[in-house]
Amino acid sequence: MRTASTALHLTNLGELVEQSRRLSRAGGAVEALRAGDPARLARVVAQPVLTAHPTEARRMALRRRLDQVRSALEPVLGDAPPAGAQAALEVAVEMLWRTDSVRHTTLTVHDEIRSAQTYLSGSLAEAAITVEGLAQPDAPASAPSRLRLGSWIGGDQDGNPYCTAADLQEALRGAEEIARSRHREFALQAGTELTLPLGVDELEPRTRRWLRIHAGERAGRRYVGESLRLLAEVVAERVGTASPTTYRSRADLAADIERIAGEMERNGAGHLVAPLLGRWRAWCRLAGLHLLDLDVRTHRSVLRALASTATPRAERLWDDAPALLAELSASGPPSADSGGADQLLDSLVVWADFLRRNPDLGGSMVLSATGGPGEIVVALWLLRSHPPLDERIRISPLFEDEQALAGCGETLRAVLALPEYIAHLGCHELTQEVTIGYSDTTKATGYLSGALALRRAHREVAAACEAHGARPLMFHGRGGTVARGGGPTAEAVLAQPSRTIDGRLRWTEQGESISLRFDDPVVGAGHLAETLLALAESAAGGGDPAWMPDWVKELCERSRAVYQEWYADPGMAVFHRAFTPIDAIERLAIGSRPARRTTDPMPRALRAIPWHFSWAQARVVASVWFGAGTGLGMLTDDPRLLEAARPLYRESTWFRSTVDNLEMVVFKTDWEVGALYAGLARGAGADRWMPRLREEYDRCAEALLAVRGGRELLDHQADLRDRLTARGRALRPLHELQVLLLEGWRREGTDALLRLVHGTINGIAAGVQNTG
Repeated sequence: MRTASTALHLTNLGELVEQSRRLSRAGGAVEALRAGDPARLARVVAQPVLTAHPTEARRMALRRRLDQVRSALEPVLGDAPPAGAQAALEVAVEMLWRTDSVRHTTLTVHDEIRSAQTYLSGSLAEAAITVEGLAQPDAPASAPSRLRLGSWIGGDQDGNPYCTAADLQEALRGAEEIARSRHREFALQAGTELTLPLGVDELEPRTRRWLRIHAGERAGRRYVGESLRLLAEVVAERVGTASPTTYRSRADLAADIERIAGEMERNGAGHLVAPLLGRWRAWCRLAGLHLLDLDVRTHRSVLRALASTATPRAERLWDDAPALLAELSASGPPSADSGGADQLLDSLVVWADFLRRNPDLGGSMVLSATGGPGEIVVALWLLRSHPPLDERIRISPLFEDEQALAGCGETLRAVLALPEYIAHLGCHELTQEVTIGYSDTTKATGYLSGALALRRAHREVAAACEAHGARPLMFHGRGGTVARGGGPTAEAVLAQPSRTIDGRLRWTEQGESISLRFDDPVVGAGHLAETLLALAESAAGGGDPAWMPDWVKELCERSRAVYQEWYADPGMAVFHRAFTPIDAIERLAIGSRPARRTTDPMPRALRAIPWHFSWAQARVVASVWFGAGTGLGMLTDDPRLLEAARPLYRESTWFRSTVDNLEMVVFKTDWEVGALYAGLARGAGADRWMPRLREEYDRCAEALLAVRGGRELLDHQADLRDRLTARGRALRPLHELQVLLLEGWRREGTDALLRLVHGTINGIAAGVQNTG
């Protein structure tokens, strides 16, 4: 098990190194960004938002070991490896092999914050600086950024009783420390490099006065004849929080960076500003003094509890936005009578206090499971009760189930008609942020139906905002897998109807997708650059046509009906629990949130992550393609529809990406491996469900090939097909071992066997490169 898992980790690392080297040679999107006109990005705002779920299955210790292997590998790949390089690589690989892949304790929110900070202070920061610098190569430090960073790790309280106000405070403080620390590094580096012969008397008068105030007796004594070095040294001191004159805003810091740049330009070294100060300027634009926007996410049940505590009429007024707001406003400050509500109110106090001391800090309050205007009204009441949250924090309703997505336009129109709500939006440039949730949509309705519902929601949101003079800001709650909206972010931008994204997007980077995209700064820069270029195209009017033929809606409806019948069948729930390692996954220490929302044994109680993760472990990914065979089967049953589908596949980015992503998942299904797991489900419905699954799969594969005009799955992506085939062979021993261990653990119930099962789960997760 350890050897097979290690081999898969090394395969992942090898692919990452090769991808990084290829991008370094060819440039790709980064080079396109460098060569393009910065003016085309004028309307672009891009913000990846880190989330902890599904939490990375790899332990931090394992990540460190992989970093050590990579460090040892680089010299070996050179033209003339130094003596001892091969031996050092062998030691690093053996230490990786000897490192336990299974956590001994459950992750805490503190652990998740620390994990995110390794990226925010390392490879993700490097990638972001590169891309922001290329997007605005000559922009001053004070300019608005094209790229920003975000997170809700430390603020995600939806379904997590362990995420507290203390975690929010830790995340906010940690982010500020990272931002200031890198500013200090840039300032100290500038102090080393700026050896231009320039005395204090040659500085501009205001700069001389600034230097006398902040450098005191050092002015004219230290770095004599090289006064720019002293300027940089003083900035390095002031950026620390311990300094009595510490910077309080991005504008103050930016002014001093530009002070240095201005002196360089005045003295004939303007052409050196970009190479010497360019990355520092970019960091100031995108990070300021607080690094990122930190969101707080809560669930509608908490909002209802707070409203009901404030007034007994809350439930009756829930869909009457003006009356509910008036009732809550007259009720006095909010109070709580439940743990979840206390948790949120304490966090709002911490959030408000931090914003008072950090004038540039922003973020969003994300409202999970929003079903109508009531949730948004309560959020507005809460923010107005905790100044300055109302002025600085956006309200972001999260629409995720089919009914909420269908009614999202009506919900927004109800609150946009409120003068108080428009006043709130006025503090945010009349921007209405809306979170579109992918995971629960596809889990409850099936892949095809969910994809169409999400597309329709974009149009509804844009229309509602336009009718009230507001601008939509879409926030894509996308996971790392196709089942939860995964795939290239740039493709997702251009797949939406024209004028719905319009150059501005927030999107989640979740768990293992963070490591896949940002373990390497070159790969990370490529991902961010692709997204910025796609957003620029969307701002120029690019995107998918708004229309879709009626037959697309019909096939999605057919798919949904079959999927939901399967999903709600109690017999399927019994089969799923026996066929997949879901019972072991529920005990796996890879996240701080419980795997189930309630004790209900049906799949509806499972979170989307373990639901999809469990099917992927058994390599029969029915959670994605079940029902799609029936829906797409319409096309193979009717030659006229098939002839209509083929040009749509060529011309519509949305339809093509939906079909292509589904084909990749279908290809990943391995029926020989599935037969092993079927042995675990004898007496639990295997005889009934395995043939039904195969029937649906075969119809889906046939239709996908017919639409694309292919002979075999993925024959149009030979490299991807070959990589997935090789991974499948490497995974086979782990699947065989997992089935044996599951059988033993379910029979004997020992912790030792469970720990071995968890080892196989982590190894397979490495092979399929996701945890749901």
